[in-house]
Amino acid sequence: MSIVERFVQNAAFLLAIALIFDLRARWTPGATRRRDEVVLGFLVGATAALIMLYGVRLEPGLVLDTRGVVFAISGLFFGPVPTLVALATAGLFRVVAIGGPATLIGVVFMALTGLAGLAFREGRGRNQDRLAWGDFATLGLLVGVLQISLGWRLVNVLSEDVVRSVLPSLLLFNTVGTVVLGLVLQARRRRMQLAQSLAERENSFRTLTEQIPAIVYRAALDDASSTLYISPAIRNLGYTVEDWTSDPEAWVKQVHPDDLDRILAVFAADRASGEATEVTYRLRHRDGTWRTVIDAAQIVRDAHGIPLYLQGTLTDITEQQRLLSSSALQAAALDAAADAITISDAEGRIEWVNRAFTSHTGYSMEEAVGRNPRDFERSGTHDPDFFREMWHTLLSGNVWSGELVNRRKDGTLHSEEQTITPVRGADGKISHFIAIKRDITARRDLEMQYRQAQKMEGIGLLAGGVAHDLNNLLTVINGTVELLLPRIGATREEVTDLLEIRRAADRAASLTRHLLAFSRQQVLRIEVLDLNHVVSNMMKMLTRVIGEDVRIETCLAPELCTIRADSAQLDQVLLNLTLNARDAMPSGGTLRIETSLVMLDAQFAAQHVTVEPGRHVMLTVTDTGVGMDAATRARIFEPFFTTKEAGKGTGLGLSTVYGIVKQSGGSIWVSSEPGKGTTFTLYFPAVEGEIVERVSGPSRVLAPTGGSETILVVEDEDAIRQVAIRVLAMQGYTVLQAESGEAALEVLAAHGKPIDLLLTDMVMPGMTGPELAGKLREIQPRVRVLFTSGYSADAVARQFGLTDAWAFISKPYGLAELTREVRRVLDE
Repeated sequence: MSIVERFVQNAAFLLAIALIFDLRARWTPGATRRRDEVVLGFLVGATAALIMLYGVRLEPGLVLDTRGVVFAISGLFFGPVPTLVALATAGLFRVVAIGGPATLIGVVFMALTGLAGLAFREGRGRNQDRLAWGDFATLGLLVGVLQISLGWRLVNVLSEDVVRSVLPSLLLFNTVGTVVLGLVLQARRRRMQLAQSLAERENSFRTLTEQIPAIVYRAALDDASSTLYISPAIRNLGYTVEDWTSDPEAWVKQVHPDDLDRILAVFAADRASGEATEVTYRLRHRDGTWRTVIDAAQIVRDAHGIPLYLQGTLTDITEQQRLLSSSALQAAALDAAADAITISDAEGRIEWVNRAFTSHTGYSMEEAVGRNPRDFERSGTHDPDFFREMWHTLLSGNVWSGELVNRRKDGTLHSEEQTITPVRGADGKISHFIAIKRDITARRDLEMQYRQAQKMEGIGLLAGGVAHDLNNLLTVINGTVELLLPRIGATREEVTDLLEIRRAADRAASLTRHLLAFSRQQVLRIEVLDLNHVVSNMMKMLTRVIGEDVRIETCLAPELCTIRADSAQLDQVLLNLTLNARDAMPSGGTLRIETSLVMLDAQFAAQHVTVEPGRHVMLTVTDTGVGMDAATRARIFEPFFTTKEAGKGTGLGLSTVYGIVKQSGGSIWVSSEPGKGTTFTLYFPAVEGEIVERVSGPSRVLAPTGGSETILVVEDEDAIRQVAIRVLAMQGYTVLQAESGEAALEVLAAHGKPIDLLLTDMVMPGMTGPELAGKLREIQPRVRVLFTSGYSADAVARQFGLTDAWAFISKPYGLAELTREVRRVLDE
């Protein structure tokens, strides 16, 4: 065998280093690394020893081989510990097993090549992946040069021809062997690093897929999309990984039947186009419930574009859908809330408003978002201290509640009840404010109307009480005057004085009638009337009283405007409103009277506390006069309130109008502004019925004749009782008296005989007049009763439930009127 063939055979053993390199890659790092390095060095040393056994033997003890490549590559790729162990192993083998004259040179040569590899590692080969074949050739040449340099020492032992024939081959094979072995190890290193990287990526992918809540899967590209891999998150659907991977049709079986065809069609279309798939459908949970999932998948292809499998994720969105649905419902509820709602940031800038805000303020969401309410809503009616206190409360983290007056987009003011709640962020700082605003303008108006109605009701009760007491006093005054007049001569001055007293009493009685009208306690003759006829019939009188500088216009409804009222009282209403309008237009103007049929709905009734929904007849009286301010409008119907100069008005005209309208079941409203005239609007419930045309004529007057019957007078006011007793006694009647109902029963018991007539006051302390009459009729069923009161007949009839069968006389009454009524009742 030639020297070249021997070197080729020797160099072939270098491939053992590649096997050792592969073995090293499988060792686990950590606590056993030093031991592994020793084992590695021993294997490398053993390989070097094997190479020496099959080296080129020039003579006994003298061997040339490629072991220098082994130590150089060991130093470069394996590091110092394995290399030193390998040198020790191979050196010991060289000394003991081979020996010979070149032993020392051989050991030195191995040490130098190992050191050359380590030096090359430190200088250029820390990252072996960056070394090129030239770097390996350089290292191989260095090994060859070292061997040639030491080979000259063999010249003394061998012939110069032998050395010259061997050393070039040795140099060639050292260089080539180093390059080939270096490139092989470098390729194996890269392949192992790639495999390790892939393994790490696979492990990372597996770890990631097993940690994320979404279900990660790989599926075959068959019709059933058979599962190749599925992450443990499949347990969220109640299944194990084995449940899903053992059955090729597991996925198909769990898809909702109504969704399956649609999903398969989407998958087929996306696979054909190569696009990613994202589809929502229902999967069956192991407990039988249906869960909604989003399936996002993509076909994975190899380097040549050939489809390998389908990879994707299944995300359970059942809870998210429920929350989104709930959030959408909550958002819809907030947006549909009747109260205005705003969400502002920590600086007070609006971020969101609901629809009620836009309807309440007139500003759209686009106009409000990004702005501070103080820039466009502030009305200027609150002082700075109000807002300082509000912000102090809010910035302290507390809820603020209160009332605000804000300005709408059209400039009008409206009242709001606001509750502002601060909201804290994750850092504990206030991040937002939520304001809930309730428009209470209408409620405030209703409350004002209600307070006004209560005030007028209270004033009415007071006025009725005053009228009652005045009527009692006037009855005494009139009765006393009438008793005095027949006893005084016609030429005496006292007659004139008494008549003046009588005239004053009559004027006072007129005032009490106005008060009774205001308090709705006057006598009304209720009948079905056409309001158009009432207005038409009053036009001639109204034209006379209005004056020449005021023009009257009428606009009467073409249809019948039938109501239930007293025609005379309606005449009084029209007259008083006309006179009031005339006084409001001192320089002339226009008075417009209008009637119409209207339908008042529930919304209108809700905004007007005294109105009931339904068909109404509307009467409006409008003037172009000076108008009224809010303070005057609030008191316009109060008795004795007037804006006229002293002596030019009693302040009872509009009070009378108010009482008549209310007693007729209607409502009255006034709208006016200074300089813009005044409109009185009256609503009467519309009725169906035959219109009554009342014909006026003289009534029969009875002479004040007397009699001999027995009369019991019951009156708690002593003066009135004494006047009545004197008058009736003068007429020849037998008169008994009592100051109360209880005393009257005692008087009757003491009298012991039936009486013919009971004349009793209606309202007395203790037993009332009707109660006394009832007890008396239990004893004397045929006794006649005549009631009297300072209140009107209608008022006492409503209070005590009397019928037309009971006779009644109102105070103040004249003596002739009293005697006529007594005689009439006795004669019936």
